[in-house]
Amino acid sequence: MSTYTTLFDGRKLPKHHVRLQALGTLDELIAVLGALAVQAPVTTQNWLVQLQEELLAFGSCLALVNDLADDSQHSISLQRLEAEIDQLNENLPSLSHFILPGGTPLAAGLHIARAVARRWERCLSELSSQESVSPTVLAYSNRLSDYLFAFARYVNHSAGISERIWKNK
Repeated sequence: MSTYTTLFDGRKLPKHHVRLQALGTLDELIAVLGALAVQAPVTTQNWLVQLQEELLAFGSCLALVNDLADDSQHSISLQRLEAEIDQLNENLPSLSHFILPGGTPLAAGLHIARAVARRWERCLSELSSQESVSPTVLAYSNRLSDYLFAFARYVNHSAGISERIWKNK
């Protein structure tokens, strides 16, 4: 059994390498989004599939020596994500408390995806302290959890489900 994984560029890395942790977490996130897409309405399904496609592009970038490959395309993805966060938040009530994840099954799943996205961001942050990582990929990973949070709130709000406020007892 090999304790190494070979990347697209031919490099062999130990299976515990932080780059492989980032790629594995990204793979998990893409799978979670896929599981959510099969239960989502068509419009929402399209958003989730678009996220999966963007994340796969980031994954291919992370699997290459040059993490800055085609960073212009990543910049477009980041700009789209930022605009959609604003659009989702536009009609949502403002938050003054922490909320408990839940609501519709889709919203609850989006909160799970958000938690995985945060882990991916932590992996990328650690990787960037050791090797080159595209600044745009880092920025996208940072904003993705905000997007998924707003998306979950939007889904619940659209379904008429109130958010459950966390009460610190």
